Amino acid sequence: MNCHPRIVCELELLSHKRLSKKHPVTQHIIFPFPIQYLYLKVMLAKSDVFGFKLLMETRKNAGHVLKKLYLKNWKVIYIQRKNIIKQSISLYIGRQTQQWVRRPSRPSPTEIYHIEPQELLKFIDQSISYLEQENKLLENIDYLHVVSEDDLFHSDKWQITSDRIFDVLGISSVNVSSKNVMTDLRTDAERIENFDDIIQFFEYNGYSILVEEYYDFLVKQNQV
Repeated sequence: MNCHPRIVCELELLSHKRLSKKHPVTQHIIFPFPIQYLYLKVMLAKSDVFGFKLLMETRKNAGHVLKKLYLKNWKVIYIQRKNIIKQSISLYIGRQTQQWVRRPSRPSPTEIYHIEPQELLKFIDQSISYLEQENKLLENIDYLHVVSEDDLFHSDKWQITSDRIFDVLGISSVNVSSKNVMTDLRTDAERIENFDDIIQFFEYNGYSILVEEYYDFLVKQNQV
């Protein structure tokens, strides 16, 4: 979004972790007053459009914040990852390596990972819980739905998706690009040494539908 000269879009402004880094002294004053803090950021940004990322897992009252902003006529763009197993694997590895984005100048990782199925299952159950919370929260809210696997995975969809967002925001289109590339170019089977054991574990423990969806998305993305 920051490709657009009229937009300033921040990351997880309201998370404890980010506030502790950006405002180590005043974080305890800022955290209880998220709306006031956001409007201060809007004023300081001096842009026509200001936005930020709001994640359910970074703030317990994220739903309350979203409803407050929606009632103040903020636009809601819901970016969803539907491939829950893929999302959970990426989140698990990301927390282990602390590598969330990659610039073209940096090589793709070569490490081989071992993931305990029971540990990954915690991430999956958490993702399912967040998804249920998000669906309930968005029931009475008008929002633009962007599906990561369909709308953002391939670069040839970036402009189309961005134009949908620009239209909702009421601003003109500009050409978009990204300075980041996919963090790891390998398939999960290539980078996880016990990948087959993980899939088998999920199939045996009542998650066969998620396994089917996992492979369906990979086929659509030409990753198998």
